[in-house]
Amino acid sequence: MGESGHTGDVLAAGCRGDGFDPLTASDSSPDLVTSLLHVTRMFNHLQTTVAERHGLTAMQSRLLCVLLTEPKGMAALADMFQVERAALTGLVDRAEQRDLVQRQPVVGDRRAVQVALTATGRQTAHAFHTEFTTEVGDLLTDIPDADRDRLRRTLLSILTNGRRPPR
Repeated sequence: MGESGHTGDVLAAGCRGDGFDPLTASDSSPDLVTSLLHVTRMFNHLQTTVAERHGLTAMQSRLLCVLLTEPKGMAALADMFQVERAALTGLVDRAEQRDLVQRQPVVGDRRAVQVALTATGRQTAHAFHTEFTTEVGDLLTDIPDADRDRLRRTLLSILTNGRRPPR
């Protein structure tokens, strides 16, 4: 369990309300798609829980982590988050009010801005990312290395397939 000691509580809360109990699940239940949905919900709940510990919303935690590598333009961020630019503007406004991000002009384009982390935002992003990574790592401790590698490759295949347009 992570330093926070909350992983078990988060897992239980992430699976509540749908009749699925991960502690009693067998190989015959649930099917693959349902399992992926449960894992997705669990990870979303874990992200929300860890974000709240750092005074963030889940969307703010995603924004900060995306900006850790480099500043990004508003259009690129809207595409990443699959939201309208107006919704993204609200997210950035709220993060800017908390001194987590700042808007910067784009050299050569007076109308465009990019969003960058402030020092506070970078520190918060690193703290969130470290705790979230630890919590996720705790979920994987009982999985043998060969299975982890197979899971990593399988997830990469799913992500690659997900880049194709839907039918």
